[in-house]
Amino acid sequence: MGQHSHKETVGDTVIDIN
Repeated sequence: MGQHSHKETVGDTVIDIN
């Protein structure tokens, strides 16, 4: 946890932000 990439929840869609 706390790495370069994190997950963001947009509505019902979970996207990976690098």
